[in-house]
Amino acid sequence: MTGRSVDDGVLLGVDVGGTSMSAGLVTRDGRVLVTRGRPTAGPDAGGAVERILALAAEMAALPDGRTHGLVGVGAGLPGLGDVASAR
Repeated sequence: MTGRSVDDGVLLGVDVGGTSMSAGLVTRDGRVLVTRGRPTAGPDAGGAVERILALAAEMAALPDGRTHGLVGVGAGLPGLGDVASAR
């Protein structure tokens, strides 16, 4: 245990669109600490599922995520994802 309260943690939100995705670390009172964005699909890093997971991992590893502790994750998708085919 870290001794931190769940109320001290930050939330990770990921918004996935057909062409781009963005993510942000947000405090429980709604203050946005940091955001990042990138294309949903691309030749450099696999399929969409891998790219979404990579963005989420990058955000959780940022200083604000490590310092405050990640206590929740939410994602918005434009449709159903197929984990088996990574699309």
